[in-house]
Amino acid sequence: MKCSKCGEEYKENQAFCLKCGNPIQVVPDFNLIEAELASNIGELMDSMEEEPEKDNLSEDNIKINEPDISNMELKLVDISRKAAENNRNDIADGKTKIIGNISQAVYEDDTEEKTDEKENLPVSGGKKNKKKIPFIIAAVIFILAAAIAAFIFIAKSVKDTATSYDEFYNNAKAAYEKMDTDTALDNAKHALGKADTDEEKKAVRLLIYSIQLLAGDKGEYYAENLEALVAIGAADKEHYQALAKYYDENKKYNKLTELLRNVKNEEILAVLSEYVVEEPKADLESGDYSEYIAVNLTAKEGYTIYYTTDSRSPSNFGEVYSQPITLKEEGEKVIKAVAVNENGVESNIVTYTYNIKLKGSGAPVLTPSGGAFTDYTTIKVEVPEGGKAYYTWDESKPTSQSEEYDDANGIEMLRGINILKVLIVDKYGIESEVANESYNLQIARVINANEAIALVQTEAEKTAEEGITVTASYETLTIIDNQEYYIISASYKDESGADKAVTIYAVNTYDKTLKKAIDDNGKYSIENETE
Repeated sequence: MKCSKCGEEYKENQAFCLKCGNPIQVVPDFNLIEAELASNIGELMDSMEEEPEKDNLSEDNIKINEPDISNMELKLVDISRKAAENNRNDIADGKTKIIGNISQAVYEDDTEEKTDEKENLPVSGGKKNKKKIPFIIAAVIFILAAAIAAFIFIAKSVKDTATSYDEFYNNAKAAYEKMDTDTALDNAKHALGKADTDEEKKAVRLLIYSIQLLAGDKGEYYAENLEALVAIGAADKEHYQALAKYYDENKKYNKLTELLRNVKNEEILAVLSEYVVEEPKADLESGDYSEYIAVNLTAKEGYTIYYTTDSRSPSNFGEVYSQPITLKEEGEKVIKAVAVNENGVESNIVTYTYNIKLKGSGAPVLTPSGGAFTDYTTIKVEVPEGGKAYYTWDESKPTSQSEEYDDANGIEMLRGINILKVLIVDKYGIESEVANESYNLQIARVINANEAIALVQTEAEKTAEEGITVTASYETLTIIDNQEYYIISASYKDESGADKAVTIYAVNTYDKTLKKAIDDNGKYSIENETE
């Protein structure tokens, strides 16, 4: 290969032409160094070629004092680029400085500057510089050797960086096999810092786990490494169990709760069963409801239940559950609940959604449901729990102010043809439709009016005083407290025919019972026997 400037042959590993100093690009990493060095040498050689032309002294007239090489010292001094620029082409006083960015070679002559003995003239620099060319070349070669060595060193360093993960990992594995856990862990951490792929991270973290188990090291870094294995999806049942045990033993219950909530794999949950807190349960499933409801929550004994009804997290905003949660508003209601054990480990949060849309129930069910009857009958009404029933017999619409139904006694069927109306108001105050049933109760009479008069006559005479005449007479047929009575009056007169008293009797047409009655302007009632 030849120099592009002067045509001089040069070797493959040369950085510049030795003849003209033209830079030759060979090693890319050292272009700037070599270019600067080549430029310095080129300028130096050009100046040496020009100086003899300017000097009028001939070689024959000048006595050259050769430098004493034995007294010269080779000094290598680090310099900056700025220093190189300031001292470029500095050739004077019997000293030669070769400038470069890597080092500076200085040859110093310990002798005094020599002069021409004949003419006492200063020695021309042209010849002296030419004599120093071999030393310049030697210095250049030395610098090139240093540059090549630096290049090899840097290249090797680059190679080490590119393969450092493998080296660190292999070193860690070898140390682990030798049970040197300190060295193994140190190399493994370095390998982790160099890991680029998920596979590399997974491999080195699994190795770190094995190293720490061997060393019995279960500190914070042990947990951090297990957490990282979980995060990158490299953890198996053993790792989950080890991490849960660490959290439990170190009372890191919030961390344990978070770990358990994020596990979806049933096999992993099975090995963590001793740490899992069971979720609370509601007695009413999520769904649509046409009435207000009360939701009961239950959990394992010893657990505390926290809940919210506004969709917020019960872990942060819940109140302690102590009684059924009553939902008395229409619309969607969301109950969120969590169970917490004695250590503060929480279960998964459960959510129940209830959509409440109230509507009145259908008409109440009556038994019997209407018809003709020949004997006294009690009517029953089906009333839902917490509700109340109200009824009327006068064909008016019942309200909460009407006669209240008593389930123990029922509703006594009225004699004759009557319409019973019944309304139910449930425990939430919602009214049902009104039931309308017609009943025709016709009770057969076991006594007629004349027989009733005779019965009263006999009874009155028993109580009459001597000399008093009793006369019983029919007044009317009436219903008192749903019983049919003949109203019979008994008049008492003395011997002179003067009226002494009148007693009103009521004879029951159903069973012939005889009772005293009270006439209140034509409205009759049975006299209270206790009066």
